[in-house]
Amino acid sequence: METGSVWGDGVAYPHGLQNRFATYQLGHAFGSFDAFIEAAQWYQFANLKYEIESMRAASPIQGYVITEFTDVHWESNGLLDMNRNPRVFHQRFAEINADTVIVPRLDRYSCYGGAAVPLDLSVALGGQALAAGAVLLWRVKGGEAGQIAVPPGPAQSVTGLGTLQVPMPLTPGNQMVTINFYLMQAGTELARNAVEVACYAPRNAKDLPAIASADPDLAARARALGYPVVAPDKAEVILCRGLETPDIKALQAGGRYLVLPNGSGKRKNSLRQDHGPMHDLPDIGVTARDGSIWRGDWIAGFSWIARKGAFADIPGGPMIDLSFDRVVPHHVLTGFKNWEFGGLVHAGLVAGWIHKPGALIAERRVGKGALVASTFRLLADAPLADPVATALLDALIRTAADLTVETE
Repeated sequence: METGSVWGDGVAYPHGLQNRFATYQLGHAFGSFDAFIEAAQWYQFANLKYEIESMRAASPIQGYVITEFTDVHWESNGLLDMNRNPRVFHQRFAEINADTVIVPRLDRYSCYGGAAVPLDLSVALGGQALAAGAVLLWRVKGGEAGQIAVPPGPAQSVTGLGTLQVPMPLTPGNQMVTINFYLMQAGTELARNAVEVACYAPRNAKDLPAIASADPDLAARARALGYPVVAPDKAEVILCRGLETPDIKALQAGGRYLVLPNGSGKRKNSLRQDHGPMHDLPDIGVTARDGSIWRGDWIAGFSWIARKGAFADIPGGPMIDLSFDRVVPHHVLTGFKNWEFGGLVHAGLVAGWIHKPGALIAERRVGKGALVASTFRLLADAPLADPVATALLDALIRTAADLTVETE
């Protein structure tokens, strides 16, 4: 476990893993170290599932290699651990790593309850042909079911079944909904698979806090979502992309801010957009993931949201899953002490063996006031088009509005 200390800017070094978990207070999001390990293994399965299904959907790809079969010292991407103990997904791995695989593909892994989710279905065949008479059964857990006739297909082919409109249930609250698939022939199950969709209940737009913003796009977004947009002196939360000296003075006097940096400001690496007095405040950096170890294309990164407070209603978790694909941050917030990850950081990420923690949602006091900052990309789609972006923005605004500040 002493191997890897010089690779990947040190994030490949495993020794002291449990100590770092405690130091960065990740129990705030995961509950316990064992729960983190279980979540990391299901995260591994989700990535393997996405990768293998993507390859199996492309008929020119006739094979693939998984490395490695077991963990070895500092590498933990095996299908078994070093002692040949199975991963938590051991019983499900055959659903995707088999000769015949059902391949469900979704454009988005989130929806509103009662909506129909378009799902492209195909059956990927390996060394065995599929004879006539097969049928694909689908079933929404707690919802509707149906079946599709599957035409025969030769070995090493992909049979497309078209786009299935899957009606999602109207749920009383936000939750993950599972869609199960079974390929049957003459009463025999040939393959099975499943996908999870984050299903959001109808949005409650009552009693929303008053917002002020000098940014026309942010003001228009807030107004479209039903927020009262008012003058700054009457607002409960000021919404902006970056902070300048007047904003710092307003914070010091007891203001509440929500800052949504996207790395396009005059100072791309900071929440501050000027060099005026007090230019170190609030001492939060903004770092692009591209070109850094946080990009995650060489060694794994683990992004999470603590499902607490205003974020308790975000389904899934604590790892960020496929339902977040439209809002995945391209930047990380830096400048936070280890202890701040125990409550003031609501979402973050670590690289490799729990190294280099960064924040994705965090709060900080400035004088009598306080702010919440987040790098989640919440404005890519039209208002209400993406339920994840809408729910996150609502939760961020509620968190900012609930910040404790001092008043005159």
